[in-house]
Amino acid sequence: MYKHEYLSKNEVKNFLNYFKDIVFGDKGSFNQNYTPKKDSKNTFNITCFKEAFDNYLWEGNDYNQSKVTLDNHAFKLRSALDTRDDAAALIQSLKVLDWGGVVVRHPVRWLVESLEKGTLCEKLNLASSVLDSDDEDKINLFDENKILRSDSATTKLFSLIGNRSIIYDDRVGAALARIVREFLEVNGFESVPLCLNFMRGSKNRNPSTKRYRFYPKKAGALHAKSNIRANWLLFEIAKSSEFNDVFNNICLPEARAEEDNISDKVRMLESALFMIGYDILTIDNITIKKREIPVEYQEVECILPKVTNHSKIYEYLKQPKNVHSKVFNYDHIINLASTILPRTTKTGQSYATLKFIQQFCFIVNADFGEEFKNTSDPRDFNKLDLIRRECQFELIEDN
Repeated sequence: MYKHEYLSKNEVKNFLNYFKDIVFGDKGSFNQNYTPKKDSKNTFNITCFKEAFDNYLWEGNDYNQSKVTLDNHAFKLRSALDTRDDAAALIQSLKVLDWGGVVVRHPVRWLVESLEKGTLCEKLNLASSVLDSDDEDKINLFDENKILRSDSATTKLFSLIGNRSIIYDDRVGAALARIVREFLEVNGFESVPLCLNFMRGSKNRNPSTKRYRFYPKKAGALHAKSNIRANWLLFEIAKSSEFNDVFNNICLPEARAEEDNISDKVRMLESALFMIGYDILTIDNITIKKREIPVEYQEVECILPKVTNHSKIYEYLKQPKNVHSKVFNYDHIINLASTILPRTTKTGQSYATLKFIQQFCFIVNADFGEEFKNTSDPRDFNKLDLIRRECQFELIEDN
C-alpha cells in the first residue's frame, strides 16, 4: 500500500483529524501522572500532549541534550555507511543501542551476522530506505527477520540513518495505540480496523481490551508496518500549521527553516509519545479541548524570517568557541555542514555550503566573486567546479 492510499482511508482520515486535535489540545485535554521506578525525583504530570514533550527525559537528559547526542550518533553512523565500513558501522550501531538501553541478544546477533557476511552497511541502508519510503510493499524484506530485522532496538538505527522514520519502540507504540483506542471508543467502533492496528508493548504498555485488541510485540514485518504507518501519520501532523503555534511557543523561527526540519518536528512528536508510553495505565483523561492562539501571535508567525541552513553554518562559525582558519576551501565547509546539519541530506548540505559561500564569503584567489554572488542559484554557476576544487574563501566581516 502507498502512503496516499493509506491516508485516504476514511478511518485513517478521521483518526488523523482526531489525533491532531489531541496533539494540539489545550490544558485539560490529556491528563496523565506517574513516577518512574528508577527516577522517583522526576514525577511525570501533564495536562496536555505538548507537556509530554516539555517533560521529555532519558537517562537524566532533556530533549535538547538528547538531540545533541542523537545527532552525533547519526553523523558517525552515516559516515560509516558512506564509506561502507562494516566494522565501524557495527561499533556505531552498538553505541546507539547502548544509548537506548537495548543491547540485547537478537538484534546484536543480526548485526554481527551481517558483519560476518560483509552486508551490514548494505542491510542498514536498505532497511532505512524501506522505512523512509511512501510504499510499504517492501516490508516483506523484514519477514521472519531473515534479511532485515525490525524491532525496538533496530528501529533506532534506521531512524538515525534516514530522515523520515521515527524510533518505534514499545513506549511509542503503546502511546499511539492508546490514542487510537480512545478514538475508537468515542466513535463506537466494534473492533480495531486493520489500518489503525499498531504494535504495542506488554503489561502497562498494553492498551488492548476485550473489544479492541492491538498487535502484541513481535520483531519482523508487522513491527515494520506499524513503524512506517506511524511515520506517515506523524509527518502529516508535523506539517500542520498548528504545530508551530503549539510546539514552538508561537515564535521559534528555527523550526520553520526548511523542509528537512519536518524531521525535527516529527522527533518532537515521537518524544512526547515516548514519555506517554512509559505507563499508559496512568492516563486519566483524553478529550478534545482546542486551544486558542492569540491573534497577535498569529500575525507575528507570518512575518518571522526563515533560518536557512547556510545561515546556520555562518552562525556556527561566528561563535568565538568555534575556532577556524581565516582562509578555507569548499571541502572545509562541506565537512562542517555534515557535522552541524546531520539530518540534512547530502544534496542539502552541498546546497547550504554553496549558499553560505555565496552570501557570507568572498573569493580570495579568483576574480569572478561578483559574478558568483549575482547567480540566483549557485548550483547553476558556470565555474562551479573551480569553486569546489580550487577557490579559497574568507568570511565577509560586516555580516
